[in-house]
Amino acid sequence: MVNVTRYRDNCDTSCIIKSGEHSFIIHDSIINYGDARLSELSMIEKAVRNDMAILKEPVSAELLARIQNGARISHAFKSSFLDLL
Repeated sequence: MVNVTRYRDNCDTSCIIKSGEHSFIIHDSIINYGDARLSELSMIEKAVRNDMAILKEPVSAELLARIQNGARISHAFKSSFLDLL
């Protein structure tokens, strides 16, 4: 899992997502690769059931590829996660 956060100066720009590229993105945003983490599917499902997470529609194949490519070039993304891409 990776965090999406609002674009600000001096942030990791390995993957910039423009407002409107996905319905969830209302401001220019970036992927915060430094906060990437692994989670069991059962934990994600539990978070959704308990209203701690809200499902959104999937990103497009193009955006997913950009997010994955950004992980490959980001200095903040843990190298141990690269095999999962």
